Amino acid sequence: MKRALSDKQQDALVQLLGKPAVCVDDNSRKTYGADWSQAADPDPVAVVFPSTREQLHAIIAYANEWRWPLVPSGGRTGLTGAAVAAHGEIVVSLEKMNRILELDTRERLLICEPGVITAQVQQAAREHGLFYPVEFGAEGSSQVGGNIATNAGGVRVLRYGMTRAQVAGLQAVTGHGTWIDEMRCLRKDNAGYALRELLIGSEGTLAITTQAGLRLCEPMPALATVLLLLDDINTLPEVLRAMQRFPLYACEWMDQRAFALGNEAQANPLGVASAAGYLMIEAPADAMTVEALSAALATQPVADVLLAQSSKQAEGFWAVRDSITGALKPRHPLKFDVGFRASRMPAVFAAIAQQWPDAVVYGHLGDGNLHLNLVNVQDPLHAQAQVWQIVKQFQGTITAEHGIGMLRSRALQSTEAHDRLSAMRAIKQALDPNGILNPGKLVST
Repeated sequence: MKRALSDKQQDALVQLLGKPAVCVDDNSRKTYGADWSQAADPDPVAVVFPSTREQLHAIIAYANEWRWPLVPSGGRTGLTGAAVAAHGEIVVSLEKMNRILELDTRERLLICEPGVITAQVQQAAREHGLFYPVEFGAEGSSQVGGNIATNAGGVRVLRYGMTRAQVAGLQAVTGHGTWIDEMRCLRKDNAGYALRELLIGSEGTLAITTQAGLRLCEPMPALATVLLLLDDINTLPEVLRAMQRFPLYACEWMDQRAFALGNEAQANPLGVASAAGYLMIEAPADAMTVEALSAALATQPVADVLLAQSSKQAEGFWAVRDSITGALKPRHPLKFDVGFRASRMPAVFAAIAQQWPDAVVYGHLGDGNLHLNLVNVQDPLHAQAQVWQIVKQFQGTITAEHGIGMLRSRALQSTEAHDRLSAMRAIKQALDPNGILNPGKLVST
């Protein structure tokens, strides 16, 4: 039976934060208790909106006093249920902690609070002639704190790395109520355990971010976009090696079914021949010229090479890739976010095809991330077990970028080594001894 806040407990929250910052109405609870995953029906008892780190610290102390679970909430754009509050938790929305505090152009460093929208960081960087390379579809609503909690990726991971690579400094309050201050923002700092690294990707189960230092970089150069058509997927590792002579900024894969779905969704479909797979690559235009491509692929068995002749044509290539997820929705696929070494991809593809001939596979191949979509699945649990077996067989990961959250928690327990899980639980116990932060997510205690 779900606990309900007593009048005394609700009054204590109001005293900490002020009445406008404590919401118990149905609309607020349903809105802030859910994320994009729809992993469970939201059912928190309240939503609170701290606006300072001191208020956030007070909420942690309150939760420990009353043993009340908290679910940290950012833009709620995750796909694994990490921000879902389904069991009477208090949702802690960080959207009021939304200030950009400093932008140092000499250090190429932006200091901000966790509720800043990703697109606002990108815009602030552009206004100073710089670039923030974390780019993905939800950048208009995702928040920095959520990006850090989930180690968000995107289409530029191949060149710039995931969010982890961009976090120069971090300040957070743990579930125990202690502060972790890693805001020196130094490129070289060997003073003990890398606590910042530990918190990134911990999905709000260890601590809640109160401030972050983000690395900025030079704007991207003008890019050339090429679409390679492969008739034999077994040649993929050799083709990828040949393309390594270019500094790659994106490397996306679409199998035959994925490309067809994305292309059919276009108002003006690309007039491209059918192939076993399609490799879309971006690299600096001054490096990836027609002559350089010809030299790189001279001995490679590529069926066709389509180098975009204009930005409009490049956008057309990307439109196909970006339309696949939406085109798949009517088929209600069973979706997986897995990762493998690029050299093992042909064997992985063969194993997938043997089990599910109509599977749809696409993803960020350059960094080993595949989006596997199974359609017409009669037994989802059996299919999931088969996927996990393929992951273990080829020493992959059950989640390359989306994280564990609520949906992959059991899978983590069944696929990871016992000692590794024990170490995770020990860390959780040390930083959140009462288990108040995001219980039921990532690793169980």
